Amino acid sequence: MILSGGLCVWTGLRVMGYFPGRGIVLRVVPPADNSLVGLTELESRASLGQPNVEFAGHYGNHRLGFTKKFNGEIKTAVFKSVAGSIYVSYEERNGVWIVICNSWLMAGSVW
Repeated sequence: MILSGGLCVWTGLRVMGYFPGRGIVLRVVPPADNSLVGLTELESRASLGQPNVEFAGHYGNHRLGFTKKFNGEIKTAVFKSVAGSIYVSYEERNGVWIVICNSWLMAGSVW
């Protein structure tokens, strides 16, 4: 689902409580780090929506040993919300993009 300003909301929103006069309070519960590994790009986007940003290569500052274990082309998609962003990297394997890592970055944080 896309909200105004291009922010996406994924299925990790949880209702935390109802407060009379203020309504329902939601809390973002992002997927745990690397919990999406092994999903196809289509499967990951089914729960995360469309990314706000995509770029070639890995995100963040991975160890060289991690990045060297992949042979296919790598790309990263960033799914933003008001609370932060989910970074998902994919490797192309036999024409299918597969999640190889994912991480949550809280709003205001940097790698």
